[in-house]
Amino acid sequence: MSQQELEQGDLEVMGMVNGHSHPDAAAAAQEIADAAWEPAQDSNDVTGTHDEELCAKAHLEVDRMHRKLKRMEAMRAVLSVVACVCIAAALVAAWYVPKLLIWVVNFGVLACGIAAAVKIDKYIRWWR
Repeated sequence: MSQQELEQGDLEVMGMVNGHSHPDAAAAAQEIADAAWEPAQDSNDVTGTHDEELCAKAHLEVDRMHRKLKRMEAMRAVLSVVACVCIAAALVAAWYVPKLLIWVVNFGVLACGIAAAVKIDKYIRWWR
């Protein structure tokens, strides 16, 4: 087929699609297009009023989020201490039982590789 025949086919398809559209759909599309150019109305505008209940809910939510953040920080600290104790125990065990040294080294290399992969993945996700 030539380019002219392809363009003619495209025009026929577009004419058929546009000819079969419902008038209500065209009116709705026009309303949506008109609404896109109008500034948005903020239905939650509370600049002139002071709602005590809304403030109380906001304070409760902030307190809940603060407690959650503190709990996560405490959990990170506990996990860090436990990991350090386990690493120290493995190194002491490898010191007294030389056959365990290769396992401790392999586990350490594996752990460092996993930690590096997690950090790289986090930075790549942040970078996007």
